[in-house]
Amino acid sequence: MYYINQLINKMVLLCGLSLLFSCRSEPILDIEESVGMDQSIYIQMPDDVRLAIDISLPQKVNVGKRVPTLLRTTRYWRSEETVPAQTNKNPIVDAILDRGYAVVAVDARGTGASFGSRENEFSLAEAKDLAHVVDWVAVQSWSNGSVGTIGYSYDGNTAENAIFDASPALKAAVPLFTDFDIYSSIIVPGGLRNNTIIKEWGEFTAALDRNNLPEEHENYRVVGVKPVDEDVDKALLAQAVAEHKNNLNVTEVFSDVTFRDDVIFAQDLSGPVKGIVSPHLFQNVASKKSVPAFHWGSWMDASTAAGVLARFAGGDAPAQYVIGPWNHGASDDANPYLPADAVVNPSTVEQFVSIFNFLDSFMYGSSRGLERELFYFTMGENLWKRTKVWPPKGSSKQRYYFNAGNRLGEIMPDTSSGATRYRVDFDHGTGSTSRWSTQLHGGEVNYGDRREVAERLLNFTTEPFEDDVEITGHPVIHLEMSSTTTDGAVIAYLQDVAPNGTVRMLTEGHLRLVHRKMSDEKSPYPIFNPYHTFLRKDGADMIPGKTAAVSFALLPTSVVIKKGHALRIAIAGHDKDVFARVPTQGVPVYQIEHNAKAVSYLEAPVVSRGQQEGTDQFLDLFK
Repeated sequence: MYYINQLINKMVLLCGLSLLFSCRSEPILDIEESVGMDQSIYIQMPDDVRLAIDISLPQKVNVGKRVPTLLRTTRYWRSEETVPAQTNKNPIVDAILDRGYAVVAVDARGTGASFGSRENEFSLAEAKDLAHVVDWVAVQSWSNGSVGTIGYSYDGNTAENAIFDASPALKAAVPLFTDFDIYSSIIVPGGLRNNTIIKEWGEFTAALDRNNLPEEHENYRVVGVKPVDEDVDKALLAQAVAEHKNNLNVTEVFSDVTFRDDVIFAQDLSGPVKGIVSPHLFQNVASKKSVPAFHWGSWMDASTAAGVLARFAGGDAPAQYVIGPWNHGASDDANPYLPADAVVNPSTVEQFVSIFNFLDSFMYGSSRGLERELFYFTMGENLWKRTKVWPPKGSSKQRYYFNAGNRLGEIMPDTSSGATRYRVDFDHGTGSTSRWSTQLHGGEVNYGDRREVAERLLNFTTEPFEDDVEITGHPVIHLEMSSTTTDGAVIAYLQDVAPNGTVRMLTEGHLRLVHRKMSDEKSPYPIFNPYHTFLRKDGADMIPGKTAAVSFALLPTSVVIKKGHALRIAIAGHDKDVFARVPTQGVPVYQIEHNAKAVSYLEAPVVSRGQQEGTDQFLDLFK
């Protein structure tokens, strides 16, 4: 979740977008005359709330030719007011217009220059607005009646939410880097409160809603959200911002969340019940609506890859899926096996080529079928692959057991006793460029060489591998452990240890100990790991000194550990740069058992080598 214009600025630096249009197979429009138009207006919802929208039309189209529209609904200001005024369009918008699409940007209700207030982020009212906006766009004189939704981060979630109450005019959706299960994907992953979102993002969005986020640039200054064209004296903007004072405050509301049922989620889009619209509860609806979707996520971006896999494996909605090695938004490469300044792969041009290859046939009335496929990148091997099933063909589970001497190996311990103690280090953190910080501002993901913090963690490491080993999917960790406190956090990091000692971060997983109960209930979506409901009824304190089973999945990854490298599990009890401290007082001491009576292990999803064909050219997958 981050301010979209920061991502756009990064994209502009990475490529010349004009190259995009030399890549398409045939012209979309026969250019003859200029009938372009840009305007900013209010449109009214059924409950009389007015939403601010910007309309941009292609500058050159056939007279009388109607065009398809891409719609972005945001809570990050659809447009900025600057001093001095900036007349240049957003280059991404220009690229879309040159492709022959109209672009409509909307301030979600209760944000920007729109009226209304917000009882929640991803609110029920906001979700219902989407169909009305699509209907409005579809009947405009310049519209061919086909509307697609698109967006990154929060805007990506609104792009997907439009499917759940879809207008007949909604022909396709491109949700990029979204949060699938709002509780466990982003607010409270593993039951740990995510301060990056609850505090930093909460304070950021509150400032946005007060129209109070000045921003200095080299040649201009952002002074606030841009008013609509008719609002010359900004009287309407002042009225709208005044209504935002009733918005929910994210920091206040979520600072005390522990259990899933501390949050109200909408179960459907009808009725008066208020709640958060979380995509994980609406996948059956998405299947029934049959709106083609193109979902993107990253192995290195919070939980976005897990959400893509849950959608892919858990439903039959018409969709295609991409998971790459990127930051939040794919403006930077986050592959830990490449230099920190590596150029993003695929380039922004190639990303948009694939997006338009997906969109064009649906937006121009074609009836082509859509095969459900996942395109994913395997780090270390550095190849793109495709699959129609998950887990992919050739996948099996390989256990690596914790043993004495901080060893991790394929042989189960055979001694009757054996344990390692770890005193939680509350000064440990993953820094300002982690998979969680990129959610806030779209910055790089770079953990650096993790050997420098090894002494703050409890490490178990394999011998160097004799052959390459591919791990693709959700690793699972099972601990037999005790604690000196009734609550705490366990964070497990999967790492690659190179022959020269370099330690690369691959992925991580989390569990607050009060949530350790493994449920026999059916999960609402595929999770590929022990199921924790995170409900209050299943919460239970640890009994100090008593061993308990603690089992949870790490976030998914796809990586090849090369011959001569070793695999490491590093265990922490806190990440000061991301999560709220648990417990708030006292310093837990954990005892991890590793003996024949109490076995602790990592279960890795290993894929037989050669099972999945790969290519280093992203666009080869879309031929």
